[in-house]
Amino acid sequence: MHLNNFEFVENLDNYIEDKFYDNLKLKVKELFEKKKCSCNSNCFEKIGYEQFLKRRVEFESLDKVMRDMVVKGQLMAFQQEENTKKTTAINRKFSRFKYCFNNDLPICRSTYQALIGVGHSYLDNVIKHLRENGLEERIHGNTGNVPKNMNRVDVNYDVANGIFNFLKNYSDIHGLPSPGRNFNKISMPVVFLPTSYSYMSVYRDYVQAYKDEYGRETRAVAESTFRKIWKLLIPSLQFMSPKSDLCEKCETMKLEIQHTTQHEKKLSVTENYLAHLNRAKEERDYYNANITRAVEDGKCNPNRTESQVFFKTFEGSAHITYDWAQNVQVPYSPQQIGSLFFRSPRKVHLFGVCNTGNFPHTEQTNYVIDEGEMPDDGKLGKGVNCTLSLVWHAIQKYNRGEKKLVITCDNCVGQNKNNYSLFFYSWLIDRGLYEEIELNFMIPGHTKFICDSCFGLIKILYRKSRVNTVDDVTSIINRSTIVRLNTSQRYLNGEGFQYYNFKDFFQSFKKLPNVQKYHHFYFNSQHPGVVFYKDRLEDNYKEATIHNCTYATNILPSTISPRPLSLKRQEELYKEISSYVDLPFRDITCPKPNENETS
Repeated sequence: MHLNNFEFVENLDNYIEDKFYDNLKLKVKELFEKKKCSCNSNCFEKIGYEQFLKRRVEFESLDKVMRDMVVKGQLMAFQQEENTKKTTAINRKFSRFKYCFNNDLPICRSTYQALIGVGHSYLDNVIKHLRENGLEERIHGNTGNVPKNMNRVDVNYDVANGIFNFLKNYSDIHGLPSPGRNFNKISMPVVFLPTSYSYMSVYRDYVQAYKDEYGRETRAVAESTFRKIWKLLIPSLQFMSPKSDLCEKCETMKLEIQHTTQHEKKLSVTENYLAHLNRAKEERDYYNANITRAVEDGKCNPNRTESQVFFKTFEGSAHITYDWAQNVQVPYSPQQIGSLFFRSPRKVHLFGVCNTGNFPHTEQTNYVIDEGEMPDDGKLGKGVNCTLSLVWHAIQKYNRGEKKLVITCDNCVGQNKNNYSLFFYSWLIDRGLYEEIELNFMIPGHTKFICDSCFGLIKILYRKSRVNTVDDVTSIINRSTIVRLNTSQRYLNGEGFQYYNFKDFFQSFKKLPNVQKYHHFYFNSQHPGVVFYKDRLEDNYKEATIHNCTYATNILPSTISPRPLSLKRQEELYKEISSYVDLPFRDITCPKPNENETS
C-alpha cells in the first residue's frame, strides 16, 4: 500500500517491474533531452524514442553472458577492416566499426553505447576480448578463487523484493504523508519518516526482522546494499528534516497517526490529516494564482510607479503581501563576542511589503525601524497603527492605477487579522483608490510566502556582515539581492513615512464578530461600508455592514510621533553595549544618554 494523490492504493504484484520500466523510460527520456551525440548528427532522433526504448529494454533483459555474446556478434557485423600498423617491436591490429541500428541506420559509438546500456570501458573490454579470444565466453579473473568474504550475500530478486516489502510495511507503520509539495521523478507522493530515524536505525530494524524470519544464524545484506536497494525501489520514502514554525494541527495529527494502533482509527485520522493538507494546498494554489494574474496584468499595464498615476485607470489587479520579520540586532559581528549574548543590543525592526506583480521585477520594500522610532501610541510593539501606516505608505508607492487590489498575509491577530484591517481596506474603497479589494489570510501553520524568502536573503548577508549602525542594516538590505528584489525604507524623522492613528480614526466603524474564524474578505465600490467574508474558498460570501454613516473620506488620520528611548534604555546601551561597537560608530549607535530625557 502506498500514497497516491493523497489516497491509499494497493501495490500490484508487478510493482517492482513497473518501477524498473519507469526508471528506464526516464533514463531514455533524459538521453533524448540532452541529445549528447558524439557525431552531432542527432543519432537519437534518427532511431526514434519508441524504437530506442524497445531495443534498450531488450538488452536490459539479457543476462551478462548473453549480452556479451550479442554485443560480440554485432561488433563482428559492424567491423569494416583490419589495418596493421608496425610499431617498435610488435604488430597491433586496429579494428574499425561502423555502428548501425537494424543494420541500415548508421549511428555513432556513444549512441550505440546508450542504446545497449553500457559504458565506454565495457565496450572497449568486449572489443579487446573479441580480438584476442573470438567468441569465447568472458570469464572474470576472480572466477574459481576463494572469496575473501565467505559470508557475502548474493542479491537476487527475492532479496530485493523482501527489502521492498519490508520498507513498504515500515512506511505504513512509521511513515507520515507529506504535504504534497514533494514529488519524485515518478510523481509519487513522498512519505516521511520522523527526524529521529536514520538509514542505520531502519537497517537495524530490518536485520532484526530478517533474523526473526529466517533464523539468527542467517546473514542479511550489508547496510550499503540495503540503502542502494531502498533508493532504487522506493525513493519516495524519505526522512523529515528538522524544521520550525510548523502547523500545530499537522503535528498533532502526525503524532496521532504514528502512535494509533487501531487500523480504522489510523485511517480516519489520516483522512482528516490529508483533508487538512488538501485545504492548505488549495489556499497555496490560490495564492500562486493571484501572483500569476498580477504579473500578467502588470505586463499589460502602461502606467509606471515612478510617475504620477491616477487611481483606477487600469483594468487589472495588483497583488501585495506583507509581514514582520524577526528583529535584527545592532551591533552584530560574524565573530561575535560571547558575552554579548547576555546583553540586550539595539533592536531594529523589519517590516516587508512585497509587490509581486511589479513587472518585470518583483520588489519588496523593507521598512527599517529603529527601536527608538516606533510609534508612541501606547504600545511598544508592532501594533495596528504601525502596521497599517506602513501598508498605506507601500500602497501609495506601488499603485499603478489598478482597479483591483489583492492582499495576502498571515493570521497574526494583533497586526493583520483584526477588524481594523477590515476598516482600513473599506476606507481605501471609500477614498476611491480601488473598485475591488480582496483580503486573504493563509491557513495557520502554512503561511510561508514570498516575504519570508526576501527576509531570508537579508539574513544570509546579515550573518556574514559586520553591523555597527542602523545604516549598515539598510545597506545590507539593498545589497542582499542583485536585481533589487529587496529595497529599504527608513523613517528619517518623518520624511520617509508617517505613522497614523487609524485606531482612533475608525472608532465609528462597527466590528465584525469572530473575525478570526474567516480567511477571505472582499470589498467593492458597489457596496460601500459592506464587507463580504467566508472561511473556505468554495464557500459563498456572507456580508456585514461595518459602517453606514458618512465621514470625510479625504481626510487622513492624525499622525503619531515616535516614542524616544527611555533614559534607562539609553544608559543600558551606553554602559553595556557601546564597548561592542567599533569606535567610530559608538556615538551613533550608543550615544551618551540625554539627561533631559524622562524615564
